[in-house]
Amino acid sequence: MPSIKKHQKKHLSSENILKIMDKRLLQKQYQQQFNELLAVSHVDSSASLSMRLGLHQQRLSDALSKPTTTRQAQKIPIKESTIRHQGRDSLITEYPYVLVQDNDEQDRMVTQHYLLRTLFSSDFCSPIRSQLQKGIVVLDVGCGPGTWTMEMSTAFPKSTFIGIDQSTFFPKDIKPRNCHFRTCYPLVQEQLPLPFPDNSIDYIYQRDMNWGLMAKTWQPLIQEYLRILKPGGWIEFMEPEFETQNSPKSNCDLNDKLMTGLCLRQQDPYVVHRLPTVLSINGFKQIETILQPCRLGWEVTQDANLSSTIGSVAVTEKQEKASNYSEFSRAMSSQYMLLLKSLRPWLSIVMNLSHEKYDDYIADFPAEWSQARTYINWHCIIAQKSHYI
Repeated sequence: MPSIKKHQKKHLSSENILKIMDKRLLQKQYQQQFNELLAVSHVDSSASLSMRLGLHQQRLSDALSKPTTTRQAQKIPIKESTIRHQGRDSLITEYPYVLVQDNDEQDRMVTQHYLLRTLFSSDFCSPIRSQLQKGIVVLDVGCGPGTWTMEMSTAFPKSTFIGIDQSTFFPKDIKPRNCHFRTCYPLVQEQLPLPFPDNSIDYIYQRDMNWGLMAKTWQPLIQEYLRILKPGGWIEFMEPEFETQNSPKSNCDLNDKLMTGLCLRQQDPYVVHRLPTVLSINGFKQIETILQPCRLGWEVTQDANLSSTIGSVAVTEKQEKASNYSEFSRAMSSQYMLLLKSLRPWLSIVMNLSHEKYDDYIADFPAEWSQARTYINWHCIIAQKSHYI
């Protein structure tokens, strides 16, 4: 018990956490600019370079000495990778991101948020509702358009919610007062650590991030989560399996190409199955996986003898419930088609198809899914940091 009290004394207020985060993000920004100056040093005279580096260091010192306001997010410019046209394998591995980063993709992510809420009957699975009601600090990693962050901050006004993402699709002005967004550097091993103090976050939420994370990033990132979580804090991962189940042949071929392409990029398309073990190895406790299969456009066949076994009122309720499931199933089918369209610029290269032939290839998928009873699995993995770390 004394060790727990010691941790409690060191807990920072949400305002101080935001100030520290902003200062560290600013420091990272200037460090990146400093490294870029060094990279071009061969074209500068030594006197010119020395002057520029000196000016840069002075600006960094001045910026870090000023008090940081939590009302302004520090924006870090993200440089997109340059695609070298050296053959198909090069295009597969060097494509900046496998999903398109545009407004249509953001709309898809918003729709996905509400579908997942319906699938899991909640916005979160960790046992933290009472803590959220009292007031804690929550970090949403890879927040995207910020839908989850804003809705949670509205539902739990006493808690502080921080969303970070390398893109800037989240709202900048119109948002709850307890909701804060920051543009962060990409989550790659070379860009760690995260800009948060030790033992400062009560709850970490990460959803659908495996599309962008490299395989080598998962282990150091989980170690970072362990560092910044308070003792007894919770972490939650919401990730899908990338392969559909009960797939028609054409979809099986696409599954194979998708998994091969991700492996060529040094990503781990199977990480969702390994996460519980990785969390355990890193010292997390109370690890639990909630698995939800999601039907793509088909409904469960009702019992032919239903009317003879239960009353008419119960039949009506059962039919209404089945109708809702059917509507949800069709929405998930449409959602997965939008995902395939978002993957098109990259996946069409992997499959060696033009955009037009790729569209033709997937056009009949919804009908085939319905006939084959295809589904996809979503995993929600929760874990707790030990109280005694």
